[in-house]
Amino acid sequence: EYNSKIFGFITKDPMRYLKLSDVFAGDNSTAIVEAREFSKNPDKTLTPKGCFEVLLSLCHTGEPKVYETMISVADFELFSEKIDLYSMIRLLNRFYVRKFEEEFKKFYSQNRAQSIQVALLPLNRQIASMKDNEALIRIGHFSHVECVTLDKVRKPKTRKGKNGNPLPYGTTRTLANGLFPFGWAKLEFPEISSGSKKDRSWSFPLNADHIPASDLIRPPFFRPVIDIFEGLEKGDPRPTKSEGQMKEEIITDISLTTELETPVEKLLKELEIIKPTDAGRIGTVMQKMESLQTHQEKAEMAAAIRDKIGPKAFKKHKRKDYLLELIASMK
Repeated sequence: EYNSKIFGFITKDPMRYLKLSDVFAGDNSTAIVEAREFSKNPDKTLTPKGCFEVLLSLCHTGEPKVYETMISVADFELFSEKIDLYSMIRLLNRFYVRKFEEEFKKFYSQNRAQSIQVALLPLNRQIASMKDNEALIRIGHFSHVECVTLDKVRKPKTRKGKNGNPLPYGTTRTLANGLFPFGWAKLEFPEISSGSKKDRSWSFPLNADHIPASDLIRPPFFRPVIDIFEGLEKGDPRPTKSEGQMKEEIITDISLTTELETPVEKLLKELEIIKPTDAGRIGTVMQKMESLQTHQEKAEMAAAIRDKIGPKAFKKHKRKDYLLELIASMK
């Protein structure tokens, strides 16, 4: 229904005038990240999302990552207005820049999001310095409903709450490793005159002057994976590890250059987003707790599990005595 309102009948769909080529990313161009929710409401129970493979980007590495593609477009009319490449750039920026500003204001302007604010500085500066031949877009998974639908026709379906009414949408964002929004990219058309960047005020920061130095934490950057065969001369013996071991080593080597979370910190984060009444997932955390190396670590997790469950439920917990024994060893 809305497609016909916006684009007309399918036989006149202007998308047939737009063609895109595939993008070759090249070797060592991806990383594995954990998708974590960030809620507008700090008290909301967050949903675990798991890990995903992503293209490396400016925010991840501190260096611009350029991927070449070909875009072919023929001029067409939409609501009696001529649409060409120049007007497409203008329309893209009018939509996506506004969406970026709205998302920043709604989620990342909060004091508890200061680490995200620092991580976003490279992206903020790229947007603020865009020229006439550049357009902001958002693509791929976790682009969020506001960026893949139009404002006046947006009607996302959400599950119903206790009162039977649909729950509100757009209350969380999903961030790579809890810091980087997914999907933001900049299109640059080298064959079009770049002009000069537009000076204007922005609703997002371009530096970290507003954050106290004591709270300024440099966001972690990813280091690229080194090809395990790189540098081998022709005829050199290949590594004797099995293919499975090699794949595992390559994946696990995609890591952060800053200090990684300890196993206890990871378990505490996992426990934090679990509901106190979710016995199954709390039991899973307890199973993982057994793999911790020291009694001190296990005792710390046991105390956290006790606090999560709450005094009343803990009295009836089937492994109460074991947890209390661990907690006592910490004193």
